[in-house]
Amino acid sequence: MKNFSDIITPLSVDEFFEKFHDKKPLHIKAKNRQKFSHIMSWEKLNELLNMRSIWSLHSLNLVKDKQPIHPQQYCDSKINRDKQESLIPSPQKVISFLKSGASLICNDIDQLSPELSQTAHALQSSLNGKCQANLYCSWEGYQAFDSHFDTHDVYALHIEGTKTWRIYEGRVDNPIPHPLFTQLPQTYHEQHKGKVALEIHMEPGDLLYIPRGTYHDAVATSQTKAFGHGSVHIAFGVNHTLGLDMLDLMREYLLQNKFFRSPIMDFSAESIEQYFDQFLDEIKAVSQSTAFKNTVQNLQNSSLLDETYTLPINVSEKELELTSTAFSLLGHEDKPILKGPGGTVPVPAEYYSMLQWILKNKKFTQKTYESHFSKLPQKQCIKLLDDLQKMHVLKRVS
Repeated sequence: MKNFSDIITPLSVDEFFEKFHDKKPLHIKAKNRQKFSHIMSWEKLNELLNMRSIWSLHSLNLVKDKQPIHPQQYCDSKINRDKQESLIPSPQKVISFLKSGASLICNDIDQLSPELSQTAHALQSSLNGKCQANLYCSWEGYQAFDSHFDTHDVYALHIEGTKTWRIYEGRVDNPIPHPLFTQLPQTYHEQHKGKVALEIHMEPGDLLYIPRGTYHDAVATSQTKAFGHGSVHIAFGVNHTLGLDMLDLMREYLLQNKFFRSPIMDFSAESIEQYFDQFLDEIKAVSQSTAFKNTVQNLQNSSLLDETYTLPINVSEKELELTSTAFSLLGHEDKPILKGPGGTVPVPAEYYSMLQWILKNKKFTQKTYESHFSKLPQKQCIKLLDDLQKMHVLKRVS
């Protein structure tokens, strides 16, 4: 799946954001039952599982009767790739539990194949959030989890077999991965999930979108000749940057501000009011600073997995590197300004994206740079590199 539109077709991206995103669940019935077969299949799953050295007690879990099975029951003590003794899942023990009705959960699989990686990137690019994928494999009549909500949006791609999902009326408002939400007792969930709002029968090629906080559960349904034994789906979870993340970033800046390191000595109503006036002024100053805005931008960029290896390389090719880490971009995209140790200089708007990439990467080869901006005129790309070297913003290194 190269684009988000490929995943949600025949629905348009505009219609998805207008009617469904963060609003209500969406079930897209597949016209082609092989729609997601290039991403995952029984054959591909076996290939991944047989890469035994990548699995651990954290990445491969078993659940039976809604209860996790302790890793010591399905793992052996082995020497892992880091030459450390570790619990490694045993195929024989795992299969034995699966035959008894246990469900298999493979965590963090979004980078384990080109097809999975491409799908995750397609979701990230359109949804502007970090994507992580888990695979769930279960058997007829078995339910891995009680009714619950997730703290992220879920895009469930159904791969094999059939499964019935129940979506409930209840929804928690903007939950986050914090004990306040993740450690609620099951009695709380049962009291707040409400009535069944939708019952959805999933078959291969179907897509189910569930907004975060929406109560749901699922059970593998009857085996059919058409879809074979067992049920497999991949849940791509998308997490977005939150206001709380901004506060965490801001704290690092506030540590450098003596006002926030100063003791509060007078707690009278008048003094506290004056204190909070300055408190808000100092926070506003930080939030409006270019340095903080760049940090926020870097946080978002670093959460999206958009870097790739491009081997082979020409070892004789020289790298380009920033002459200083003090360079930053000011202003808006239509009127950017480059700031450095020697002052500021306006930059043509058509160079904005390229300059932003250069400042983010700091050190790179011309081939990597040109490959990233292959859709732009090559002369324009090369001219920027030449200009930046003449301005002593970039230098060539061995």
